[in-house]
Amino acid sequence: ITRVLSRTPGFETIPVTYGPNRAMRAFAEIPGVSKRVISDDDAHDNHGVLIVAREEFQAMTASAE
Repeated sequence: ITRVLSRTPGFETIPVTYGPNRAMRAFAEIPGVSKRVISDDDAHDNHGVLIVAREEFQAMTASAE
């Protein structure tokens, strides 16, 4: 992803890296960039949501076959 970005106008300063932290720091240095952190402090509450999503996905893919 960073290789493609480094060739994109406006993102030439992004280094080619596998490390997300290095890419994040490079993005932070671009003028006008703002940062927003989204975290999930209650991941255990998502268990039921993931099960339902999996079942819906399986139903969709089974009907497409």
